[in-house]
Amino acid sequence: MKNMEHFQTIKKQISENDPELTEVCINYPIGDKEAKELAEALTENSFVTTLNLKNETRDKDNYIGPNGAKALANVLKSNTTIRYFNIANHKIGANGAIDFAGLLMVNRSLENLNLSNNEIGDVGDFQLGLALQHNAALKNLDLSKNQINYMGATSLAKGLEHNKHIVDLNLAGNIIEDRGVDSLVGALKTNTVLEVLDLTNNRIGDEGAKSLAEAIQFNKKIEYLNLDNNQIGDDGAKSLAGALQFNTNIEHLQLENNQIEVEGAQALKDVLFKSNTTLYSLELTSSFFSDEGLIKEIVDLTNRNQNFPFDIAKKLYQSFKQKQEKEGQDHSAPPEPMLDTVEKRLIATSPNACKLILEEFLEIDGIPKENPEALFNHIKEFDGKGGSGSRILISSLKSKKLESFFNLRERLLVAGFKQLSGDMTHPLDHSKLSNTPSNSRD
Repeated sequence: MKNMEHFQTIKKQISENDPELTEVCINYPIGDKEAKELAEALTENSFVTTLNLKNETRDKDNYIGPNGAKALANVLKSNTTIRYFNIANHKIGANGAIDFAGLLMVNRSLENLNLSNNEIGDVGDFQLGLALQHNAALKNLDLSKNQINYMGATSLAKGLEHNKHIVDLNLAGNIIEDRGVDSLVGALKTNTVLEVLDLTNNRIGDEGAKSLAEAIQFNKKIEYLNLDNNQIGDDGAKSLAGALQFNTNIEHLQLENNQIEVEGAQALKDVLFKSNTTLYSLELTSSFFSDEGLIKEIVDLTNRNQNFPFDIAKKLYQSFKQKQEKEGQDHSAPPEPMLDTVEKRLIATSPNACKLILEEFLEIDGIPKENPEALFNHIKEFDGKGGSGSRILISSLKSKKLESFFNLRERLLVAGFKQLSGDMTHPLDHSKLSNTPSNSRD
C-alpha cells in the first residue's frame, strides 16, 4: 500500500512538472500499467534527469514487460532532459530491447542506460548493436545478465567500431565465450573511447584471454578490465602479462576465480616488477592459486605503482624548490595540509590527476622558461639506475614525438617539460583536482 501511495505522489509531481523533482527512484516492483502511467506523466516534464526503475526485489509476478518498455521508450524519444535511465531486473525481453534500440537511434540526451537482467537475448542485442552505430550521446551501457552469446557480442562489436561515445560497457554474466571475445577484439583495436569493460562470468578461456591481450597492445584507452569468474589459465595469464609490457593505460585488472596457478601469477608479477608502472590493482585470488607470498608481492608492486606518480611529483617539487633557494629566488611553498589533501586524492589516482598535481607544483614555484636539459637531468636522477625510461623520454622530447611515450612516468613528467618550454597553452584548471574520479567499480 505504501509503495502505491508513493507511486501516485511521484506520478503527480512528474505530471505537474515540479521543478523540485529531478531524480525519480521507484525501486519496488511495478508492472506495465504503472510504466505506461509514468510514460504519460513524463510527456510534458522538463525537469526529471534521473529515472531509476530498478526492481530491487526481482518480484516474479510484478515487473515491466515489453508493453511497458515500449511506452517508456516512445516517450524518451522526444525527451531532452533525462540523462540516466535504469530499468534493471524486469522482463522487457527482445521486443523491449528493440524498442530501446529505436530510442537510441534518435535520442541525443540519454547518457546512462541500465538494461541489466532483462532477458534480452541475442535478437534484442543485435538491434542494440545496430543502434550504437548511430547513437551520439550514450556513455554508459549495462547489458549484464541478459543471455547474450557470441552472436550478440558480434553485433555489439560492430556497434563499438563506429561508436565514439560509450566509455563504460558492462557485459557481465552472459555467455560470450572465446568466440564472442574474438569479435569484440576487432572493435577494441580501433575503438578510442571505451575505458571500462566488464566481462565477468562469460566462460572465457585461454584463447579469449590471448585475443584480449592482442587487443590491449593496440588499445590505448581501456583503464578497467574485469575478467573475474571465467576459465582463464596460465597460458591466458601469460599472454595478458606480455601485453602489459606495452599497455600504459590499464589501471585495474580483475582476474579473480579463474584457473590461474603459480606460473601465470608469476608472469604477471614479473611484468609488474620489470616494466609496468600503471597497473594499480590486480585481483588474482582463486581456488587454483593460494601462494600468499606471491600474492603479497603482487599487492606490493601495485601499491608501488599507485604511489609512484606522487613520489615523482614530490621529488621534482623538492628539487626545484632547492634549486630556487640556492639561487636566492623567492619561494612560496604550499602548506603541508595542502600536500596531505593532494596525497589523499591520489589514493585511486589516474595519470591525468598526476599531471595536474605536477603542473600545480610547478606553477606554485613559478618555474621560469629555461633549457629543457635541466629537466632531462632530473628525469635521469629519478629514473633510478638510468633505465630505458629516461632515454625514451629524452629522445621523445627532443624530437617532439610525444606520442611515443610508453609508461606512466614519461606521461607525467612531460607536463614539466611543457611548463619549462612554454608549451602550456591553457591555464591549469585547479577544480579538476578535486573532481578526479576513482577508477574503482562496484
